[in-house]
Amino acid sequence: MSTVPSPMISRNALVASVVSVASAAMLLGVAPAFGQANAPLAADGYTLSVFATGVVGQYTHPDSLAVFQDHVYIAYGDGNDPTGADGKTNMVVEYTRAGQKVYSFTVKGHNDGMKVNPYTHKLWVMQNEDANPNLVVFDPVTRQTTLYSFAAPPQAGGGYDDITFSNGKAYLSASNPAHNPNSEPAIVQATLVGTTVVVTPVLEGTAAATDILTGKTVTLNLQDPDSMTTAPGGNLVLDSQGIRSW
Repeated sequence: MSTVPSPMISRNALVASVVSVASAAMLLGVAPAFGQANAPLAADGYTLSVFATGVVGQYTHPDSLAVFQDHVYIAYGDGNDPTGADGKTNMVVEYTRAGQKVYSFTVKGHNDGMKVNPYTHKLWVMQNEDANPNLVVFDPVTRQTTLYSFAAPPQAGGGYDDITFSNGKAYLSASNPAHNPNSEPAIVQATLVGTTVVVTPVLEGTAAATDILTGKTVTLNLQDPDSMTTAPGGNLVLDSQGIRSW
């Protein structure tokens, strides 16, 4: 079923992402005054500084982050219900690279995934990672938002979490599956049809993979597909927060 090459998996981590944690921390810099017991430490060659702060009662708990040209977008989760059952909204705030707020818009539900589509230059904003997902697409030029519903509930139960793009196509991670083992899709391809999102399976939660430590083929059991990105070679890179033994 998979159109993605078999992932390389270790027993201690589903994937080793090539992401600079220090870079992300520099954008969402925090300090002990934010309530942390210990200040974060910058890796060699980096420094930390506060980029932006939330506003209590309006937007707090920063989560997803995306950069388009000279602007930075941060989606705030506010601690809302990840199924969207509380009926609340989240705010996405647009900043200059200097941290100045220039625009904001709200999305219905709890945000937990946001990426810039490199082919259309529009921002994809995903809500409700545990159930009842919806997608909002934001045009940074016109600042128009379009709400998309899903043609059918996720096959695995739960919702959709992260987004990535490769070869002109969009992919979503299918989070919070309802079954163990999770034999339903862990990654799906998403196509926009009118104001509906139509998905097709790409990688099953029990797909075969290669253990990078032993070189042996193992059967996965992805219990919570989560963050996802595209490697420089075009392969999809996924992590799972709930890996069970295989």
